[in-house]
Amino acid sequence: MGLSFLNQILNQKKREVAAISFDDDGIDVPHYSFIKRLFDGKLKLIAEVKQASPSRGIISQSFSPVELAQHFESSGASCISVLTDEQFFKGSIVDLMSVKQAVQLPVLRKDFIIDPIQVKQTRHIGADVILLILDILSVNQANELIDLANQEGLEVLIEIHSNSALEKLSMIKNKPLVGINNRDLVTFDCDISRVLKMKEDINSMDSSIKLVAESGYFLPDEMQALEKQNINGVLIGEGLIKNKQLLEWFSREN
Repeated sequence: MGLSFLNQILNQKKREVAAISFDDDGIDVPHYSFIKRLFDGKLKLIAEVKQASPSRGIISQSFSPVELAQHFESSGASCISVLTDEQFFKGSIVDLMSVKQAVQLPVLRKDFIIDPIQVKQTRHIGADVILLILDILSVNQANELIDLANQEGLEVLIEIHSNSALEKLSMIKNKPLVGINNRDLVTFDCDISRVLKMKEDINSMDSSIKLVAESGYFLPDEMQALEKQNINGVLIGEGLIKNKQLLEWFSREN
């Protein structure tokens, strides 16, 4: 897909940012912490509500975000991730608001966040956690957005895809929750060994950081391996649809 495709996404985001406006106080919903759920050494699931992706196309033909989120909640998920990008992932902020009102779990907004108004919008639509992709932000931008998110009462999942983002991470002031994404942001190739390669560097940077593995997981054995490596959470979308045993692993009695 290449860098030009990523640039298409970011250019579209700039157009969307220019059009954002909201006058009311947003939806009135209870808020939940995801970080506080990462306490017992067990791998926690962020289950993703996603209809499509640029790399896979349409994932679910009969897509009902609320039904899917409720199914994930009853099956052991600790957090629900909702795609709000419309053009490339077929998501929407309406999907997130509907899911937030239907579950009693923290809800993560997953999108390409590049501007402070998107952070304010994220709280406005009821999300509890916001994803910030460090690969597409400067250190100053990231620190500004994180500070604002904290002021808005949002938890932040800082996502890294590359070694250059890993270098930036050392200059991020507040980083209690870091996601290591196995998917290359430019080529969309996936290497599930990336998490373990970067884990030690992040641990040496700050041993208190909670780690989330992202992308490319389809098997229960992979979950067991992540838990043994003391990974705190895993974000999965397509894998939960393709392999029912994967979701069953999180609903197991411990």
